[in-house]
Amino acid sequence: MILVVLIIIALLIPKLSYAVADFTTYQQITYTLLEDNSVHVDHRVQLTNNISNIYAKEYQLSIASDKISDTHASDNFGDILSSTDIQNNQTKFILKFNQPSIGKGKTQDFTLKYQINNAITPKGKLMEVSLPDYGQLQDGDQIDITVISPNNFGNLAFSSVNSLGQNTASGYLSTFFKLTPESKSSKFLLAYGSAQLFDFKLSYFIKNDSNQSKTINIPIPPDTQNQTITYSDFSLWPSNIIVDQDGNWLAQYQLEAQSQQSIEVSGQAKILPISKPIEQSQNYLQSLTSSSPFWHPDSPTIQTIAATQKTPKQIYDYVVNTLSYNYDKINRAQRMGDLAILNDPSQALCTEFTDLFVAIARANKIPSREIEGYAYSNNDKIKPINPNSDILHAWPQYWDEQKGWVSIDPTWAKTTNGVDFFQDLDLNHLVFVIHGSDAQNPPPPGSFKQDNSSKTVDVQFASKELIHEHQNLIITTDTKNKTKLIVSNPNNQAVNNISLSNEQANWQQNIPIIPPFSKIILESPQLSFFDSINPDNQSLKIKVNESSQVYAVKTIYLSHYLNLAILICILIFLLSIGGIIITRTKK
Repeated sequence: MILVVLIIIALLIPKLSYAVADFTTYQQITYTLLEDNSVHVDHRVQLTNNISNIYAKEYQLSIASDKISDTHASDNFGDILSSTDIQNNQTKFILKFNQPSIGKGKTQDFTLKYQINNAITPKGKLMEVSLPDYGQLQDGDQIDITVISPNNFGNLAFSSVNSLGQNTASGYLSTFFKLTPESKSSKFLLAYGSAQLFDFKLSYFIKNDSNQSKTINIPIPPDTQNQTITYSDFSLWPSNIIVDQDGNWLAQYQLEAQSQQSIEVSGQAKILPISKPIEQSQNYLQSLTSSSPFWHPDSPTIQTIAATQKTPKQIYDYVVNTLSYNYDKINRAQRMGDLAILNDPSQALCTEFTDLFVAIARANKIPSREIEGYAYSNNDKIKPINPNSDILHAWPQYWDEQKGWVSIDPTWAKTTNGVDFFQDLDLNHLVFVIHGSDAQNPPPPGSFKQDNSSKTVDVQFASKELIHEHQNLIITTDTKNKTKLIVSNPNNQAVNNISLSNEQANWQQNIPIIPPFSKIILESPQLSFFDSINPDNQSLKIKVNESSQVYAVKTIYLSHYLNLAILICILIFLLSIGGIIITRTKK
């Protein structure tokens, strides 16, 4: 007796009603992204019978969306669309084949064409695309996917599934994917664009309760491998901006005794998909494998876990699978740390996901650290109930010798139920502070409040990039110390990888970074005494090599005038002595 079976394949919530060995499915899906924010789908299916007396007569397809339109389905003999049912935010199609293929190894080929409306959402400078989930494939199944996007969407900036490659033709970019039963993520999220832009305004309240003048540092968003900051305004300009060993930017303010000050800082962050080169000293990297509050890599508990979870990917998967995100704690968050969360894994927030990853990575001697900042999420559950609250996000970084710092987000892997934030982190993560040498300091923006009810962090998508007109560095001699040079950056962006030199003094200085509107002090070139009094050396000529340009800056060489004065005094003294000797000789 020949059996007739109903086969159900769901793209978003898969339900398979046949035995794994009965059929093998091969699918070719082409998603064409349209500028009206819809997606045209060309879905070709090849169903192969694995058993001689079992074949498919009907096929049911369910898509978790009620925004499907313009549907067509056909096999080699004509239309096969029997019915369409839309309910509970799901569209269900019943397909009846005109002539089922019977026999082992025989294939049933058919095609579906439909449109998914409002599947593309502009987010700042990115176009985010949400495609149907493919679910967990059965042994032998395979899906080849091509996503075709207009060139004006930009490059692929994020993908929850690893791509096989791309090509460009006739004004469109084609990106290719292959899905198999071994594919980890069932979510299919893409983002296109060259960069993401965020405008931010941060408020700080600082005070000095002591009886002496005091310098107070506030952290402001820094440049990173994937982030460039352009500042637009400080309500009160800092005396300087310094960089600590983790790469944090600290704006310095001098407060008088028993005084307080409110400060607002505004600017724009540009998040890039391609990392800039970075170097880190071995001493610094070694320090990022040690213990710190909330990270206990030397504890027996963490050591036991680290013995089996050795690679960053293994650690990431372990954290995602072990911890559960507690949405009820968002408005009363209190950091627990690595050991405490292992005692109660159901109480985790982003800090616990991060702390546990960092601790296990450090136990395996993988340099790692915590990032705190802002991250845009579509998940309303992880946003604060109180609109005046400042809820920041934390995620870990680990060091890779080839890639540099790699950011991952195990928290979002959990809250999105499967999106892979290990292979590729999206461009919606804005770094505020880096915690490597210290698990808690500097405290991030949002921590400097006059009262807990005030909102001090405001971040919005930006549609227009701030204009940056580069200015040359300003180099002056320190009038208080003639042996020092002051190098100032007048730009609203940092200047990186600077080389200063003076051939005559055989002097060269390399500066990794000077933050915007800040200055550093260097030892000045020193000429020999006789070179210094040369009239041509009234000023020093400093050659500057930065930002792919070379120029010269002249600054007054105070040693010229000092040494010249010394020479004149010596000559006057010698002439005076000579005059006295001559006078005595005549007498």
